[in-house]
Amino acid sequence: MQTDSLPVNEQEKWTRLTRLLYFRTIASLAVLTATIYFFYEPSPSLQRRLLLGVSGCFFLFIAFEWYLTSSTVSFFKQLLIQFGLDLLLISVLVVITGGIQSPFVFLFGLLIVAAGTQSHVMAVLLTSIFACISYLVSIYGFSTWHQIEITPAATLHMLLQVSALFLVGGAMAAIARRHASLQQQSHQVVRQHRRLKELHEQIVTSMQEGMLILDQGLYIQDSNESARRLLLLTGTDPAWLKLEEVAETPAALVQFLNNSDRELFQCEWNMPTGIYLVTVTQLPGDDPSARWLLTLVDITDIRRLEKKLAEQDKLASMGKMIAMLAHEVRNPMQTIAQSVEIMTSAKQSQQKKIQQIVSEEVGRLNRLVSDLLDYVHPLSPGLIKTSPSEVIGSSVAQVDFQGEHRIRWVCEIDSLMLDPDHLRLVLDNLLRNALQASEKPGTIEVNMEELDGIWELSVSDQGGGVSEAIKDRLFEPFASGKSGGTGLGLATVWQVCQVNGWQVEVEAVTGGSRFTVRGELPRSKVRGK
Repeated sequence: MQTDSLPVNEQEKWTRLTRLLYFRTIASLAVLTATIYFFYEPSPSLQRRLLLGVSGCFFLFIAFEWYLTSSTVSFFKQLLIQFGLDLLLISVLVVITGGIQSPFVFLFGLLIVAAGTQSHVMAVLLTSIFACISYLVSIYGFSTWHQIEITPAATLHMLLQVSALFLVGGAMAAIARRHASLQQQSHQVVRQHRRLKELHEQIVTSMQEGMLILDQGLYIQDSNESARRLLLLTGTDPAWLKLEEVAETPAALVQFLNNSDRELFQCEWNMPTGIYLVTVTQLPGDDPSARWLLTLVDITDIRRLEKKLAEQDKLASMGKMIAMLAHEVRNPMQTIAQSVEIMTSAKQSQQKKIQQIVSEEVGRLNRLVSDLLDYVHPLSPGLIKTSPSEVIGSSVAQVDFQGEHRIRWVCEIDSLMLDPDHLRLVLDNLLRNALQASEKPGTIEVNMEELDGIWELSVSDQGGGVSEAIKDRLFEPFASGKSGGTGLGLATVWQVCQVNGWQVEVEAVTGGSRFTVRGELPRSKVRGK
C-alpha cells in the first residue's frame, strides 16, 4: 500500500507492520531450520511429511502477507491475519514436536509480545485468547493423535501455561494501551508542529517586509522573497553573500553591526528600488550562524507623502508669510519715510541719529528679504568634493566681517562629498542665530569632526539658552524667540537638513545652547589627517 500521502500516524503503522513482517520472516526461518535440523531425522515419515508441509505453508503464508502490504486491507485486519497464520503454524509445530513437551510452546508467548509492540490493544487481547485456545488444541490434538492420556500433573501444567499466556497478554495490553496513548500525544505534537511550521512559512512568504538573517561575519544565512525582491536578487539565493556585497549598505548600519553596544538599531536605507527603514535586532542565544535579524520596511510612499505635505505646508504658510511680510515691510518703510521727511529740518546731531535709524531699518528689511528668499528657494543637493574648512572660514568672515565677536572654530575634516552651498546656508543661519543670542565676544564656537562613521558640525553660544515656550516650535517657520527675528533662519536650517538627509538638534549647555548637524560619511570621503 502506498503511504506517501498518509498522515504521520498511519505511515508509522504501515512502517511497523512491514518491520514486523521482516522480523517474523527471519524468526520463522530460524524456527523452521532448527525444527528440521533437530526433529526431521528422528521423526517418523508422517511427521517428516508434515514438517515439509509446514515449511511449504510457511513460504506461502509469507508471500501472501507481503502481498497484503500492497493491498487495501486495513492495518488491523493484516495484524490479525499475520498472527492467525502464525498461531496455526506454531500449533502444527507443537503437535509435531511433542505436544506439552514441545520446546516451541514458548512461541505462543513470544507471539503475544510481538502483538504488544504494535500498540493495538484489541490485537493483543485477541492474540492472547487465540494463543491460549491454540495451545490447548495443540496439546489435546497431540494426545489424541498419539493416544496418550493427559494426567492431572499435565492438566495443572497446561493451566499454568494458559495462565502465564493470559498474564503476558494482560501486561502487553496495558503496555500497548500506554504506548498508543503516548503515540497519540506524539502525533498531536507533530501535527501541531507541522501546522505551526507551515503557518510560519506562509507568514514569512506573504510578508511585504524583507527579512534577513546574518551570521557573526555579516553573511546572509537566510532571507524571504520580499528581501530578495528589495535587494534585486529575485530568483537567486543570496545565502553566503556578505551584506555589503549585495547593496550599498549605509555606513551607520555597518558601523553598528561591527561595533554594536545595543540590541536594537534603526536607520534608513536608500536603494534603487526605494527608501527602506531597516530595523536591526540582535538574536538571542550564542549561535554564530544566526546573530542578526534585519527587517526592511518600504517607506518610499511615506517619504513621498511627507514631501508633498511639506510642500503643501509651505504653500499654506505663504498666506501667513505674505501677511507677515506686509506687516514687517510697512513698519520699517513708515519709519524710513518719517525719518527722511524730518531729516531736512533736523539739526546736525539729530541727522546722525536719523541716519542710524534708517540704516537699522534698511538692514532689517534686507534680513527679512534674505531669509524669505532662502526659505522659499527650491533645494536640490549637488554633491561635489568640498573643503569644510573653507566653508566655515568664509561663513565666519562674512557673518562677523569686523571680527567683533571673535568666533572660534576648528575643523578636523579635510574633504567631504556634499553640497557646499547648503552647508554654507546652514552655517550662516546658525551663526546669525548665535550672534543674536550672544552679547559677549569670544563665546561662540564652531567645531566640525568625524565620529563613528558620521560627520558632526556644532555651533555653541552662551546666550542664555532656548526658552521652553519656543523650544518645541524652534524649527517651524515664523517661530522666533527674539525681538526683531523673522523666524525663518532655523526653519531654513531644518529644511536644508531634511533635503540632504542630515540631522539637526539643539541641546542646552552651560550658559547657552549648542546646535548640532550630523550627516553620514560617504564612501568616497577623503579623511583628514
